Amino acid sequence: MIPEPKLQGLYQEVILDHNRRPRNFREVPDATQYSHGVNPLCGDDYHLYLKMDADGIVQDLGFVGAGCAISKSSASIMTTLVKGKAMEEVQQLADNFLALMTQDRVGDTLRKSVDRMSIFEGVKEFPVRVKCATLIWHALQDALKDAEQGGKTSFKGVKTTMDDHDLHISVQVTPNPNSLQFLVSRELVDEGTYNFSTPDSAKHSKLAAELFGQGVAGVLIGKNFITVTKKAEDEWPPLVPKVVDTFKAFLASGREIVEPSAAAETFGPGAGSEIDQKIKQIIDDEIRPAVARDGGDIVFDSYDNGVVRLLLRGACSSCPSSIMTLKMGIENRLKQVIPEIREVISI
Repeated sequence: MIPEPKLQGLYQEVILDHNRRPRNFREVPDATQYSHGVNPLCGDDYHLYLKMDADGIVQDLGFVGAGCAISKSSASIMTTLVKGKAMEEVQQLADNFLALMTQDRVGDTLRKSVDRMSIFEGVKEFPVRVKCATLIWHALQDALKDAEQGGKTSFKGVKTTMDDHDLHISVQVTPNPNSLQFLVSRELVDEGTYNFSTPDSAKHSKLAAELFGQGVAGVLIGKNFITVTKKAEDEWPPLVPKVVDTFKAFLASGREIVEPSAAAETFGPGAGSEIDQKIKQIIDDEIRPAVARDGGDIVFDSYDNGVVRLLLRGACSSCPSSIMTLKMGIENRLKQVIPEIREVISI
Protein backbone atom coordinates (compact mmCIF):
# COMPACT_ATOMS: atom_id res chain seq x y z
CA MET A 1 0.00 0.00 0.00
CA ILE A 2 1.24 3.51 -0.83
CA PRO A 3 1.92 5.53 2.36
CA GLU A 4 -0.71 8.20 3.10
CA PRO A 5 1.74 11.17 2.95
CA LYS A 6 2.72 10.18 -0.58
CA LEU A 7 -0.91 9.88 -1.59
CA GLN A 8 -1.53 13.37 -0.28
CA GLY A 9 1.43 14.66 -2.24
CA LEU A 10 0.37 12.91 -5.43
CA TYR A 11 -3.31 13.83 -5.42
CA GLN A 12 -3.08 17.43 -4.34
CA GLU A 13 -6.30 19.39 -4.14
CA VAL A 14 -5.69 21.22 -7.42
CA ILE A 15 -5.23 17.92 -9.26
CA LEU A 16 -8.44 16.51 -7.82
CA ASP A 17 -10.29 19.72 -8.68
CA HIS A 18 -9.23 19.57 -12.35
CA ASN A 19 -10.14 15.88 -12.44
CA ARG A 20 -13.64 16.57 -11.09
CA ARG A 21 -14.19 19.69 -13.21
CA PRO A 22 -11.84 19.50 -16.21
CA ARG A 23 -11.45 22.80 -18.04
CA ASN A 24 -11.98 22.95 -21.81
CA PHE A 25 -13.33 19.41 -21.80
CA ARG A 26 -14.98 19.59 -25.22
CA GLU A 27 -14.41 19.19 -28.94
CA VAL A 28 -13.49 22.23 -31.04
CA PRO A 29 -15.57 21.92 -34.26
CA ASP A 30 -13.41 24.31 -36.28
CA ALA A 31 -10.08 22.98 -35.01
CA THR A 32 -7.10 23.31 -37.33
CA GLN A 33 -5.04 20.63 -35.57
CA TYR A 34 -5.90 17.33 -33.98
CA SER A 35 -3.97 14.67 -32.10
CA HIS A 36 -4.83 11.42 -30.35
CA GLY A 37 -2.94 10.20 -27.28
CA VAL A 38 -3.33 6.70 -25.84
CA ASN A 39 -1.65 5.06 -22.87
CA PRO A 40 -2.99 1.48 -22.84
CA LEU A 41 -0.83 0.62 -19.85
CA CYS A 42 -3.09 2.79 -17.68
CA GLY A 43 -6.16 3.16 -19.89
CA ASP A 44 -5.77 6.89 -20.64
CA ASP A 45 -7.24 7.87 -24.02
CA TYR A 46 -7.64 11.51 -25.13
CA HIS A 47 -8.40 13.47 -28.28
CA LEU A 48 -6.87 16.95 -28.45
CA TYR A 49 -8.18 19.77 -30.65
CA LEU A 50 -6.38 23.06 -31.40
CA LYS A 51 -7.59 26.09 -33.33
CA MET A 52 -4.63 28.18 -34.50
CA ASP A 53 -4.70 31.39 -36.50
CA ALA A 54 -2.43 32.38 -39.40
CA ASP A 55 0.14 33.81 -36.95
CA GLY A 56 0.43 30.55 -35.04
CA ILE A 57 -1.54 31.73 -32.00
CA VAL A 58 -3.65 29.13 -30.19
CA GLN A 59 -7.09 30.76 -30.33
CA ASP A 60 -8.95 27.84 -28.80
CA LEU A 61 -8.37 24.25 -27.72
CA GLY A 62 -10.15 21.42 -26.02
CA PHE A 63 -9.89 17.74 -25.22
CA VAL A 64 -12.23 14.79 -24.74
CA GLY A 65 -11.69 11.25 -23.55
CA ALA A 66 -11.15 9.32 -20.35
CA GLY A 67 -8.34 8.45 -18.01
CA CYS A 68 -7.02 8.59 -14.47
CA ALA A 69 -6.98 11.70 -12.28
CA ILE A 70 -3.36 12.44 -13.16
CA SER A 71 -3.86 12.33 -16.94
CA LYS A 72 -7.13 14.27 -16.93
CA SER A 73 -5.92 17.01 -14.59
CA SER A 74 -2.69 17.37 -16.57
CA ALA A 75 -4.72 17.85 -19.75
CA SER A 76 -7.08 20.28 -18.05
CA ILE A 77 -4.33 22.51 -16.64
CA MET A 78 -2.41 22.33 -19.93
CA THR A 79 -5.35 23.82 -21.83
CA THR A 80 -5.54 26.78 -19.43
CA LEU A 81 -1.84 27.54 -19.90
CA VAL A 82 -1.67 27.13 -23.68
CA LYS A 83 -4.68 29.16 -24.80
CA GLY A 84 -3.65 32.51 -26.29
CA LYS A 85 0.03 31.63 -26.61
CA ALA A 86 2.13 31.55 -29.78
CA MET A 87 3.31 28.24 -31.18
CA GLU A 88 6.92 28.88 -30.11
CA GLU A 89 5.82 29.59 -26.53
CA VAL A 90 3.67 26.48 -26.43
CA GLN A 91 6.48 24.29 -27.73
CA GLN A 92 8.88 25.70 -25.13
CA LEU A 93 6.33 25.08 -22.38
CA ALA A 94 5.88 21.48 -23.55
CA ASP A 95 9.65 20.92 -23.74
CA ASN A 96 10.12 22.33 -20.25
CA PHE A 97 7.35 20.26 -18.70
CA LEU A 98 8.61 17.03 -20.26
CA ALA A 99 12.11 17.89 -19.01
CA LEU A 100 10.71 18.46 -15.51
CA MET A 101 9.03 15.04 -15.58
CA THR A 102 11.95 13.05 -16.99
CA GLN A 103 15.09 14.58 -15.48
CA ASP A 104 16.36 13.42 -12.10
CA ARG A 105 17.57 16.84 -10.97
CA VAL A 106 15.81 20.07 -11.89
CA GLY A 107 16.18 23.64 -10.69
CA ASP A 108 13.74 26.31 -9.61
CA THR A 109 14.05 28.08 -12.97
CA LEU A 110 12.62 25.06 -14.78
CA ARG A 111 9.87 24.65 -12.18
CA LYS A 112 8.82 28.29 -12.52
CA SER A 113 8.81 28.05 -16.33
CA VAL A 114 5.99 25.48 -16.30
CA ASP A 115 3.78 27.47 -13.93
CA ARG A 116 1.10 25.34 -12.23
CA MET A 117 2.29 22.18 -13.96
CA SER A 118 5.13 22.03 -11.42
CA ILE A 119 2.75 20.33 -8.97
CA PHE A 120 3.08 17.17 -11.06
CA GLU A 121 6.74 16.78 -10.13
CA GLY A 122 5.64 14.60 -7.23
CA VAL A 123 4.34 12.05 -9.73
CA LYS A 124 7.96 11.11 -10.40
CA GLU A 125 7.80 9.17 -7.11
CA PHE A 126 5.67 6.70 -9.08
CA PRO A 127 7.51 6.13 -12.41
CA VAL A 128 4.65 4.24 -14.06
CA ARG A 129 2.39 7.31 -13.60
CA VAL A 130 4.75 9.70 -15.39
CA LYS A 131 3.23 8.51 -18.68
CA CYS A 132 -0.18 9.56 -17.39
CA ALA A 133 0.99 13.10 -16.66
CA THR A 134 2.88 13.52 -19.94
CA LEU A 135 0.45 11.83 -22.36
CA ILE A 136 -1.47 14.96 -23.38
CA TRP A 137 1.78 16.91 -23.74
CA HIS A 138 3.13 14.39 -26.24
CA ALA A 139 -0.17 14.70 -28.12
CA LEU A 140 0.27 18.48 -28.05
CA GLN A 141 3.76 18.18 -29.51
CA ASP A 142 2.42 15.96 -32.31
CA ALA A 143 -0.18 18.61 -33.18
CA LEU A 144 2.45 21.35 -33.15
CA LYS A 145 4.72 19.37 -35.46
CA ASP A 146 1.93 19.08 -37.97
CA ALA A 147 1.15 22.81 -37.69
CA GLU A 148 4.82 23.54 -38.31
CA GLN A 149 4.57 21.57 -41.54
CA GLY A 150 1.72 23.86 -42.56
CA GLY A 151 -0.87 21.13 -42.71
CA LYS A 152 -4.16 20.31 -41.09
CA THR A 153 -4.33 16.90 -39.52
CA SER A 154 -6.89 14.38 -40.61
CA PHE A 155 -8.67 12.76 -37.74
CA LYS A 156 -6.87 9.52 -38.59
CA GLY A 157 -3.53 11.09 -37.71
CA VAL A 158 -0.67 12.16 -39.90
CA LYS A 159 2.77 10.64 -40.21
CA THR A 160 5.41 13.36 -40.16
CA THR A 161 7.92 12.96 -42.99
CA MET A 162 11.19 14.78 -43.55
CA ASP A 163 13.57 15.39 -46.42
CA ASP A 164 15.72 12.31 -46.90
CA HIS A 165 18.76 14.58 -47.14
CA ASP A 166 18.19 15.86 -43.62
CA LEU A 167 19.25 13.81 -40.64
CA HIS A 168 18.08 14.74 -37.17
CA ILE A 169 18.82 12.69 -34.09
CA SER A 170 17.21 13.57 -30.78
CA VAL A 171 17.87 11.89 -27.46
CA GLN A 172 15.02 10.99 -25.13
CA VAL A 173 15.24 9.66 -21.61
CA THR A 174 13.35 6.47 -20.75
CA PRO A 175 12.00 5.08 -17.46
CA ASN A 176 15.14 2.92 -17.41
CA PRO A 177 18.13 5.03 -16.24
CA ASN A 178 20.51 2.73 -18.13
CA SER A 179 18.72 3.17 -21.48
CA LEU A 180 18.34 6.15 -23.80
CA GLN A 181 16.17 6.34 -26.91
CA PHE A 182 17.70 7.97 -29.99
CA LEU A 183 14.94 9.16 -32.32
CA VAL A 184 16.01 9.36 -35.96
CA SER A 185 14.30 11.43 -38.66
CA ARG A 186 14.22 8.62 -41.19
CA GLU A 187 12.96 5.07 -41.41
CA LEU A 188 15.53 2.52 -40.26
CA VAL A 189 13.63 -0.77 -40.72
CA ASP A 190 10.34 -1.66 -42.38
CA GLU A 191 8.60 -3.16 -39.35
CA GLY A 192 9.13 -4.85 -36.03
CA THR A 193 12.17 -4.48 -33.81
CA TYR A 194 15.61 -6.06 -33.80
CA ASN A 195 17.08 -6.79 -30.39
CA PHE A 196 20.82 -7.27 -29.85
CA SER A 197 21.70 -8.09 -26.25
CA THR A 198 25.31 -9.20 -26.78
CA PRO A 199 28.12 -8.42 -29.26
CA ASP A 200 27.76 -11.95 -30.69
CA SER A 201 24.07 -11.39 -31.42
CA ALA A 202 24.94 -8.29 -33.48
CA LYS A 203 26.42 -10.28 -36.36
CA HIS A 204 23.42 -9.35 -38.54
CA SER A 205 23.74 -5.60 -37.93
CA LYS A 206 26.98 -3.76 -38.53
CA LEU A 207 25.49 -0.68 -36.84
CA ALA A 208 24.74 -2.63 -33.67
CA ALA A 209 28.23 -4.17 -33.82
CA GLU A 210 29.82 -0.71 -34.03
CA LEU A 211 27.78 0.47 -31.07
CA PHE A 212 28.94 -2.49 -29.00
CA GLY A 213 32.45 -1.43 -30.00
CA GLN A 214 31.75 1.89 -28.24
CA GLY A 215 31.12 0.04 -25.00
CA VAL A 216 27.31 -0.22 -24.91
CA ALA A 217 25.57 -3.20 -23.34
CA GLY A 218 22.50 -3.56 -25.56
CA VAL A 219 20.91 -2.24 -28.77
CA LEU A 220 17.27 -2.28 -29.89
CA ILE A 221 16.55 -1.06 -33.44
CA GLY A 222 12.99 -0.03 -34.30
CA LYS A 223 11.28 1.68 -37.20
CA ASN A 224 12.62 5.16 -36.44
CA PHE A 225 14.50 4.79 -33.18
CA ILE A 226 17.44 3.03 -31.62
CA THR A 227 17.52 2.31 -27.89
CA VAL A 228 20.97 2.02 -26.41
CA THR A 229 21.53 0.43 -23.01
CA LYS A 230 24.73 1.21 -21.17
CA LYS A 231 26.60 -0.80 -18.58
CA ALA A 232 25.43 0.03 -15.05
CA GLU A 233 28.83 1.31 -13.99
CA ASP A 234 29.23 3.69 -16.95
CA GLU A 235 28.01 7.29 -17.21
CA TRP A 236 25.98 8.80 -20.07
CA PRO A 237 27.82 12.13 -20.64
CA PRO A 238 30.93 10.65 -22.28
CA LEU A 239 28.98 7.89 -24.06
CA VAL A 240 26.21 9.89 -25.77
CA PRO A 241 28.50 11.87 -28.15
CA LYS A 242 30.18 8.63 -29.23
CA VAL A 243 26.83 7.00 -29.94
CA VAL A 244 25.53 9.99 -31.93
CA ASP A 245 28.74 10.22 -33.98
CA THR A 246 28.49 6.50 -34.73
CA PHE A 247 24.87 6.92 -35.87
CA LYS A 248 25.66 9.85 -38.12
CA ALA A 249 28.66 8.23 -39.77
CA PHE A 250 26.86 4.95 -40.33
CA LEU A 251 23.66 6.47 -41.71
CA ALA A 252 25.62 8.81 -43.97
CA SER A 253 27.47 5.83 -45.44
CA GLY A 254 24.23 4.34 -46.79
CA ARG A 255 25.07 0.89 -45.43
CA GLU A 256 22.35 -1.57 -44.51
CA ILE A 257 21.12 -1.11 -40.93
CA VAL A 258 20.11 -4.75 -40.49
CA GLU A 259 20.86 -7.63 -42.83
CA PRO A 260 17.86 -9.33 -44.51
CA SER A 261 18.76 -12.58 -42.76
CA ALA A 262 18.08 -11.05 -39.34
CA ALA A 263 14.81 -12.01 -37.70
CA ALA A 264 12.57 -9.10 -36.74
CA GLU A 265 10.43 -9.54 -33.65
CA THR A 266 7.01 -8.94 -35.14
CA PHE A 267 3.53 -10.34 -34.67
CA GLY A 268 2.06 -11.83 -37.78
CA PRO A 269 -1.02 -14.01 -38.02
CA GLY A 270 1.08 -17.11 -37.45
CA ALA A 271 -0.05 -20.32 -35.83
CA GLY A 272 -1.42 -20.65 -32.33
CA SER A 273 -4.64 -20.90 -30.40
CA GLU A 274 -7.41 -18.35 -30.44
CA ILE A 275 -6.20 -17.01 -27.09
CA ASP A 276 -2.66 -16.71 -28.48
CA GLN A 277 -3.98 -14.62 -31.34
CA LYS A 278 -6.01 -12.36 -29.05
CA ILE A 279 -2.98 -11.76 -26.83
CA LYS A 280 -0.78 -10.99 -29.82
CA GLN A 281 -3.31 -8.57 -31.26
CA ILE A 282 -3.68 -6.59 -28.01
CA ILE A 283 0.07 -6.41 -27.48
CA ASP A 284 0.78 -5.50 -31.09
CA ASP A 285 -1.99 -2.91 -31.46
CA GLU A 286 -2.01 -1.33 -28.00
CA ILE A 287 1.01 -2.19 -25.87
CA ARG A 288 3.96 -2.13 -28.26
CA PRO A 289 3.30 1.37 -29.67
CA ALA A 290 3.12 2.72 -26.10
CA VAL A 291 6.34 1.14 -24.87
CA ALA A 292 8.12 2.02 -28.14
CA ARG A 293 7.70 5.68 -27.20
CA ASP A 294 9.88 4.91 -24.19
CA GLY A 295 12.48 3.05 -26.23
CA GLY A 296 11.32 -0.47 -25.39
CA ASP A 297 9.50 -3.43 -26.85
CA ILE A 298 7.46 -6.32 -25.47
CA VAL A 299 7.28 -9.60 -27.34
CA PHE A 300 4.82 -12.44 -26.79
CA ASP A 301 6.55 -15.73 -25.97
CA SER A 302 3.86 -18.19 -24.93
CA TYR A 303 0.58 -18.79 -23.14
CA ASP A 304 -0.12 -21.86 -21.04
CA ASN A 305 -2.61 -22.68 -18.29
CA GLY A 306 -3.57 -19.06 -17.65
CA VAL A 307 -0.01 -17.69 -17.63
CA VAL A 308 1.23 -15.28 -20.31
CA ARG A 309 5.00 -15.11 -20.81
CA LEU A 310 6.50 -12.01 -22.36
CA LEU A 311 9.97 -10.93 -23.41
CA LEU A 312 10.98 -7.40 -22.43
CA ARG A 313 13.39 -5.65 -24.80
CA GLY A 314 15.36 -2.42 -24.92
CA ALA A 315 14.52 0.08 -22.18
CA CYS A 316 11.94 -2.35 -20.78
CA SER A 317 14.44 -5.15 -20.15
CA SER A 318 15.85 -3.84 -16.87
CA CYS A 319 13.53 -0.93 -16.11
CA PRO A 320 12.77 -0.39 -12.39
CA SER A 321 9.07 0.07 -13.16
CA SER A 322 8.75 -2.92 -15.51
CA ILE A 323 7.08 -5.14 -12.91
CA MET A 324 4.47 -2.47 -12.19
CA THR A 325 3.90 -2.05 -15.93
CA LEU A 326 3.39 -5.80 -16.31
CA LYS A 327 1.03 -6.16 -13.36
CA MET A 328 -0.91 -2.87 -13.29
CA GLY A 329 -0.94 -2.29 -17.01
CA ILE A 330 -0.56 -5.27 -19.31
CA GLU A 331 -1.98 -7.92 -17.00
CA ASN A 332 -5.08 -5.86 -16.18
CA ARG A 333 -5.67 -5.06 -19.85
CA LEU A 334 -5.35 -8.67 -21.00
CA LYS A 335 -7.64 -9.90 -18.21
CA GLN A 336 -10.34 -7.47 -19.37
CA VAL A 337 -10.45 -9.19 -22.75
CA ILE A 338 -9.42 -12.73 -21.83
CA PRO A 339 -10.81 -13.78 -18.40
CA GLU A 340 -8.88 -17.08 -18.58
CA ILE A 341 -5.60 -15.25 -17.98
CA ARG A 342 -4.38 -15.54 -14.37
CA GLU A 343 -0.96 -13.94 -14.57
CA VAL A 344 1.50 -12.15 -16.85
CA ILE A 345 5.22 -12.66 -16.26
CA SER A 346 8.47 -11.70 -17.98
CA ILE A 347 11.05 -14.32 -18.88
